[in-house]
Amino acid sequence: MNKGLMIGALVVLGSGAYLGGVAYTGQQADSFVQQQLDVVKQQLGDQGDIAVTATEGFFESQYRIEYTLSDYPEPIFPALETNKIPMDLTVKHGFLSANSTVVLAEGELLDVLKRYLDDSDQAPFVLESTQSFNPISQTSRVNARAETARMSGNLEDGATFVVGAAQVEFNQSGRDFAATLTMDDSYITAEDGELRIEGVSGEETGVLDSDFLQDAVMAEEFNAVVRAEQIVFRDAQQQATLDSLAITVDQILDGGRVLLSVGYGAEKATLEQGDVLSVVEVPNLSMTFDFDYQAVRDLAEVTQSMQPDADDPEAAFEQMQLIVETLDRVTQEGVGIDLNDLSFEMEGEKAQAKADLNLVPFTASDLMMSPLMLLQYMELQADVSVPVAMSDKLGDEERMQLQMLVEQGFFILNDTDYTANLSVEEGKILLNGSEFPLF
Repeated sequence: MNKGLMIGALVVLGSGAYLGGVAYTGQQADSFVQQQLDVVKQQLGDQGDIAVTATEGFFESQYRIEYTLSDYPEPIFPALETNKIPMDLTVKHGFLSANSTVVLAEGELLDVLKRYLDDSDQAPFVLESTQSFNPISQTSRVNARAETARMSGNLEDGATFVVGAAQVEFNQSGRDFAATLTMDDSYITAEDGELRIEGVSGEETGVLDSDFLQDAVMAEEFNAVVRAEQIVFRDAQQQATLDSLAITVDQILDGGRVLLSVGYGAEKATLEQGDVLSVVEVPNLSMTFDFDYQAVRDLAEVTQSMQPDADDPEAAFEQMQLIVETLDRVTQEGVGIDLNDLSFEMEGEKAQAKADLNLVPFTASDLMMSPLMLLQYMELQADVSVPVAMSDKLGDEERMQLQMLVEQGFFILNDTDYTANLSVEEGKILLNGSEFPLF
């Protein structure tokens, strides 16, 4: 074959492969956009509407998306003077990849927000992402970044506010994903009070239940933490401060069960009421929930597919019935809840509570008419201890209340601690070994 002809053929084939990749990517990107819009429309039901104007092209597609919320929820949208949220989405198709940008479109909402932007030329919200598709393995890769601009201003009641700039990054490759969050200090201050949140950050890593992002129902496993360096709430009577707050959520799969752990911890919590200063050190809460994974996934899938429609009571009833039937599958596989730790310290003394709750398999729908039947399926052991030395640091009124609880049998006083034990066995509630009457 002539060398020039061969080179020409390779160029044609290469161009065809490239254009084919662009076309495939365009189809995938446009299909994904339409799929997500259909999901939003379905979930909005009669609570709002979404209108889309699309201009789909070979190398670029543009969408004008406008949400209209019918409920006009207080107090946000009245302050923004509109219940319409218009957005412009631009999708640029590359070779087996697509770059998309979402910004707030020109309109009433943008005009209102510009009054509060520190830089009126800056976009209040920008979402940029790159998606790539592998047609052979049918896996996706997504890299996304969202930013909101700093806003500040004065409200009609004289209060001033600042909403700090925020950044969110998300990366997904196949089933693996990771996300980070940072947010600058925010506050609202009035003559008789203040709410301030400083040093917000967070991160999450995990594994999806699908190689393709739009097909994922939930994460199979993940680890997430959100932190705040300080939260301050003040009104005319008191000021509460929480230092070094951390909230963690972890999920793992264990032999067909999903274990969801939730934790809360802080360095200290301070309450100032006039001349009285109360300091609680190292407040901590840790809980673990144990469910059947497949049943929970089915429940998530059913919930996501719901379409609210207040004008069709029969359809709403059928959807609720489907949720109840799916919830039955969750409870029929058994549920476990552990209070691993509930504790705090005061001047070196530590109060603590622990509990272990197991719900043996039951049908949730059977309890709707008689919730007290749940006791028949419950196995509970809970213990609480409060050091006597800690009670000495309480005020007179709090000590009197604690002594009253002892006299009523809720606590037992020994040499070093106030203790309590609560258990449920065979449908009976036992408090400190004695049956506790419900009525």
